[in-house]
Amino acid sequence: MQPITDFDFIPLNFDEDGILITPQQMETLKDHARQATDAIFLAHGFRNDEDDAGQLYANLLHTLKQNMARSEFHDALGARRFVVAGVFWPSKAFLESFPDDSISAELEALKSEVEGAAQAKVEEAKAVLPRLMNDPDAQDAFVASVLSAVPDTQSDPMDGLERIRSQNGSDVLQKLRLPLLPVAPAGSGDADDGGGVAAVAVAAGGFQEQGAAQSFGSVLGTILGAAGKLLNFATWYIMKNRSGVV
Repeated sequence: MQPITDFDFIPLNFDEDGILITPQQMETLKDHARQATDAIFLAHGFRNDEDDAGQLYANLLHTLKQNMARSEFHDALGARRFVVAGVFWPSKAFLESFPDDSISAELEALKSEVEGAAQAKVEEAKAVLPRLMNDPDAQDAFVASVLSAVPDTQSDPMDGLERIRSQNGSDVLQKLRLPLLPVAPAGSGDADDGGGVAAVAVAAGGFQEQGAAQSFGSVLGTILGAAGKLLNFATWYIMKNRSGVV
């Protein structure tokens, strides 16, 4: 246990199946909880790696400690003793840009996040990568292989996965050549800042193709860049499922 800003802080490290890697961490938490009046549990999102999460937790606790010292909170919080549990799980930060020469490495990264038959699908995608730029058949095969590596577990229709799978891969990649823009649910008035979600909206038909071509034709990306966006979505979906398990 390492204190953060004078708080007793116990990390809880889970694997991708939601199993606590070191059971002693929970016993340590229980021991400290017996002496505490309040327990705080912190959990990070699926766009943060462990370093990101640790910094987020430290910043939050630093801000909390500063506010606890204010006179208006002293009577309510001054006598309380807190114990803090920080949940860590194997999530992954997403790329914000997709250089053409990064796709092979991103395929390897995707392969490391899946198992069994899904890994074989990633290998199939790697096999057609040299032909991807100018061969629609290779593009169809690449997209089909990547999406086949994405688990179907508890698929949410709102994610757009089945809608993307129903399209030709070459069409999906052409749509993903468009710049990614935040897409808000209809009528919400709020834009989502997730790169994966924006990629889904475009690939699933979030823009009218004719209008999109008129608006963005001068800034279209490459097919390999579009492939990077697709891999970003695949990783996003895997992390989304994993966060639910944890």
